[in-house]
Amino acid sequence: MELIVALDYPKVEQAEALISDIGNLPVIYKVGFELFLDAGPKWVRAKVTQGHRLFLDLKFHDIPNTVSNAVKQAERLGVEMTTLHLSGGSEMLKKAKEAKRASIPRHKGAPTSPGNSLKPSLRLLGVSVLTSFDEASWGETCDGILGTSKNEIPASSIKESVMGLVDNGKAWIDGVVCSGKEIESVKAISPDLFVVVPGVRPEGSPEGDQKRVLTPLEVKKLGGDAIVVGRPITLSPNPKKVVEGILDEC
Repeated sequence: MELIVALDYPKVEQAEALISDIGNLPVIYKVGFELFLDAGPKWVRAKVTQGHRLFLDLKFHDIPNTVSNAVKQAERLGVEMTTLHLSGGSEMLKKAKEAKRASIPRHKGAPTSPGNSLKPSLRLLGVSVLTSFDEASWGETCDGILGTSKNEIPASSIKESVMGLVDNGKAWIDGVVCSGKEIESVKAISPDLFVVVPGVRPEGSPEGDQKRVLTPLEVKKLGGDAIVVGRPITLSPNPKKVVEGILDEC
């Protein structure tokens, strides 16, 4: 099971410090909105060239042509994975997959990390239901989308929503981002999907704003392929020790 470290920082200097502290440990670094808006694409490309494995988590969700062009740009950066919302619909997902196929070869001239052979093409991960939702807040969202009150049409459960989104999008994606509690259901739909579980917390860590939380070991037992851990690492006075502990569970 892979460990993805979320570089959830406002400044690139903070991300650089953490990467330096973690050293050569076998991890993937996740770059989200906050860091990307400070560091920019040139920094992402530089990290890949240096042999680091990167996951660009910008959760594309727009008209098909816009998402298609964004996927091409992500592939040119050389990142291993990127995300797009499954709720964007089949046409958007189809265009994203076509864009990946048509894009230039990845990692040309870039060194590989020791023990980690870089994949030949960008991995598209479909985002289902964010792990910050619980059943109550997800029900409110569904009611808002449907334009109905709770008394008219019962909202789909999180599990039902995840399964529907994954089933509709499975032909166009390489993997899924979902809660650990949906791993088995996702694998039942398509065993080959690469399942990434965010909001993972080592035993005893605060849950923060995450609602559907599991430990690294629990995710591994359920068959997850990768976990995303952020604040338990980034806020720790000894992040390398935390990473080593998590890797022991992976």
